[in-house]
Amino acid sequence: MKSFYNSFLVAVFFFSYQQISIAQNGEEQQYKNEKHHLLSIEYDWLAAEIRLDTLFIANLLDSSFMGISEYGVHTKEEELVDMYNSMQQRKRKNIRIDTFEIYDGMVNIYANTAVVTFIMNTFRNENGIPIQRRTRFYDVWVKKEGRWLAVSSQGSSVKE
Repeated sequence: MKSFYNSFLVAVFFFSYQQISIAQNGEEQQYKNEKHHLLSIEYDWLAAEIRLDTLFIANLLDSSFMGISEYGVHTKEEELVDMYNSMQQRKRKNIRIDTFEIYDGMVNIYANTAVVTFIMNTFRNENGIPIQRRTRFYDVWVKKEGRWLAVSSQGSSVKE
């Protein structure tokens, strides 16, 4: 009887361990999927800036959004106006961004909050002169009603 009891306990322990392992693997995959999704949102945000689509960007920003720059802290509305003005200035000055890439992406997720950082490399043409620019971004996202919304963003030029 004791041998049956020991065998039973070993089987229960093994089954429980397998269930925990499966659950952890599922959580790891979900975590990886969320990280990939956040980097995709970042890429889409930058693509929207290049195609001058402030409406798309407005839908990514939480109402409490804070944009941080060398000029100070901006609300969502101020940030969108600044983006629009910057886009219009690019058009007037005949500045065309040909392509961009993001790399060195890192994502940390804390329940419904995520911190994302990456470098954006842009290749632009200013009046026929090719220019490359690198910017490091640091963004904070909050998941609300199943959707990631940006609550803060900062971009800094990367020196060569």
